[in-house]
Amino acid sequence: MNYTVFSVWSFVSLANICTSKSPVFTTSYFYRLRAFNKTPETPLWSMASPAMRCLWLCLDLGDACFGWKYTESLRKCSVLTEVSDTEKPKNSEDVFLKPITCRNTNCLHGGECRNLPSPRLSSALAFLCRCRCGSCGVHCERLNFGRQKRRGIVENNIGRITAETPETCQTICLTTPACRSVDYARKDKRCYLNKVNHTEPRAKLEVFENIDYYYPVCMC
Repeated sequence: MNYTVFSVWSFVSLANICTSKSPVFTTSYFYRLRAFNKTPETPLWSMASPAMRCLWLCLDLGDACFGWKYTESLRKCSVLTEVSDTEKPKNSEDVFLKPITCRNTNCLHGGECRNLPSPRLSSALAFLCRCRCGSCGVHCERLNFGRQKRRGIVENNIGRITAETPETCQTICLTTPACRSVDYARKDKRCYLNKVNHTEPRAKLEVFENIDYYYPVCMC
């Protein structure tokens, strides 16, 4: 089910009202996402409605709550306490989400996280992962390597590591700043990190029966 931002809710809560400390006002923003195939129905302004009860619970949980989802036909809502829940809200008619920033998530495979001024129109994700060549996805979670069978780089290895799969070898390369490509020995499960790739003049790509050559691809 696809969603789009329908409205933005802003709530001000007051802390320290029962203590000797000065009262503190905190503003919380929630982005209301609604399924494309649903039309706006009765506004959810009743303080006794299930959606509003979820709001108060979410505010009480503070940073442990990322929002809530609400099914109007069942008048049922549930609080979201995992970032992953905000990305796949399933079949709820309405989803209310806090902006998800670099504070709440991370970029994989050496990617760099940057906050956005406002969330994207189809989600509450207010961050952007700048992925290294060799990875793609919202969190740089997908490996993106080219392959040449029975080939390998010679004389430019910077490390040799045991790796059960070519994907493990590629992941190691992405988290090693000097790595530009890898050779994977299928029989011995050996991962050879290279400081060059096949496009560089000093690279020597030769034939090896049991080795495959992998190189990061920048275009996702």
